[in-house]
Amino acid sequence: MLNKLPIAFLTGLGALSAVLMLVFKDTILGFVTNVQVAALDLVRVGDWITIPSANVDGTVMDVSINTVKIRNFDKTISMIPTYTLTTHSVQNWRGMVETGGRRIKRSINIDIDTIKFCDQELLERLGKETLLADFIKAKANEKLTNISLFRAYIENYLRNHPKIHLGLTF
Repeated sequence: MLNKLPIAFLTGLGALSAVLMLVFKDTILGFVTNVQVAALDLVRVGDWITIPSANVDGTVMDVSINTVKIRNFDKTISMIPTYTLTTHSVQNWRGMVETGGRRIKRSINIDIDTIKFCDQELLERLGKETLLADFIKAKANEKLTNISLFRAYIENYLRNHPKIHLGLTF
């Protein structure tokens, strides 16, 4: 071996390293990811996570060096490579769960042709509504639309609902 050129030894060592990296790629990436997950507290067993690119939305059951096992809310089990936690967008809902709150987002489709300015008769009738009275009085000098009244009604309804935690919403 001493009679060989060092370049031959280094070439062989490089080729061997490339083969080992290819064979142990997932294990090495998983190990590095596990260190990051532990150090940065990214994911814990029991966390609710969402990974859109992997079609995952559920609770973490197990984190090992190579895979993360997740029970989706439809009771299916997803196994993803551990390094997915650092290479893809992951949403961890732990903060929401710990606060005891829940965010609910809803969309309402509104036909633009139904949006109209309110006439005086409608404003007088809706002014008797407890949740709209203050809003209509405050905006008495403005031209109001039915959609602005609807928005004010929904916002006041949510502000006054006993099961809505105001510290987490407004």
